Amino acid sequence: MSHRNLLLAALTCMMLQCISRASNNDRLGDLGSTLQKLPQALAPRIQFWDGGVVAFTDAYYRINADDTPPEIVTVADLEKIVSLGGTLSKPLALGMADGRLKLYEKKDGAWNAIKLPKALQDAKAPNLIPSTRDAAMLNDRTLFRFKDGKWAITSLPPVPHFYRFFWPKSLPPKRLGFGSKQVLYGSRLFATWNKGEFGGMVTVFDLTRPKDGWQQVSGHKSVSSHGIVGNQPITGITIDPNMQLWVSEGLNHRGTVESGLYRYNGSEWDTVVQGWYDIFGEFASKESGRLRFTEGITDVLDVVQGEDGKLYVLTGMLGIFTYGDSALKRELPFNFSRDSNPQTDTHDVEYGVNCEPETLVVDGSGNLYVSTGYYGILCFVPDGKKYHLKQIILPGAKE
Repeated sequence: MSHRNLLLAALTCMMLQCISRASNNDRLGDLGSTLQKLPQALAPRIQFWDGGVVAFTDAYYRINADDTPPEIVTVADLEKIVSLGGTLSKPLALGMADGRLKLYEKKDGAWNAIKLPKALQDAKAPNLIPSTRDAAMLNDRTLFRFKDGKWAITSLPPVPHFYRFFWPKSLPPKRLGFGSKQVLYGSRLFATWNKGEFGGMVTVFDLTRPKDGWQQVSGHKSVSSHGIVGNQPITGITIDPNMQLWVSEGLNHRGTVESGLYRYNGSEWDTVVQGWYDIFGEFASKESGRLRFTEGITDVLDVVQGEDGKLYVLTGMLGIFTYGDSALKRELPFNFSRDSNPQTDTHDVEYGVNCEPETLVVDGSGNLYVSTGYYGILCFVPDGKKYHLKQIILPGAKE
């Protein structure tokens, strides 16, 4: 390990904050005075990879729910890791070694190099994106798929100006977690955008019908099996074990709260949750999904397939839910968007803090990792019917 990496590892140990408090039955009080607040609002990127949870600030780190300090991720001879992805059985790592881009796949415990096409060496490094079948990478407007031992390269057309409030200039996000997320669902490339109060959208490009170009999935005026209602900011996209695609949307801005949860089975869309609320009561609220959050109103900030087999939904004002048997069940009561406004702080939530949550990851033990803008990573560790809370702050988070 280099001198710089040793220094970062030592710094990590000093900045790791551990807080063990009961959650579901005991109030935590003012978390804002207990947690260490960061002087900026850029949430770390977190994801499940190679059997555990990794987070990114200035580098990729493995993080744990126990007292083990975060460790810098290392893969073969990669000097700098650009992107991590793949599946549980076949993790992928893309990075630089000796000035060249290299891709590794882990098989039977060993990292094996996959030869990259020359087009990748002469271009900007791509991002690994989730895929139901093939290893997939996206670079500007080029999709690279590793299928049956060969690379398939597809040039993508510009995305039309479907939604007038913003123009999707590039598919890969300039800032991961806010902007664009992509999933290769079979032969269909889905791209989503989150532009906050300016809205968002979902589009799809069918690789088997390239002449059709990009098609808008969002923008429908009412509930439809053909797509998604409106153009709200898209906060999450995931694939469950049944090969169904899930999309979440949400916004909490100046008294307006929007929530959405949609499921796609490959041919039809199911509107699970869809709501628009005015918390000041000046306008009539609207709900059109087949389910609702009975505990109160909230935005939806992420939907993720947990490694424990459950589908999880992160909300800003009501906490974390699981979806199963056509029902939403609250797993963790927590107001991640708590503020001093009594009209947004009256829900049945036992504790909370305004922390700008962004992404949820759930490991195989059911530990809940929430990436936030002001408090690093909040890790909720299950203990019977309660949760213990641990705060993780990584090197680079204060820079």
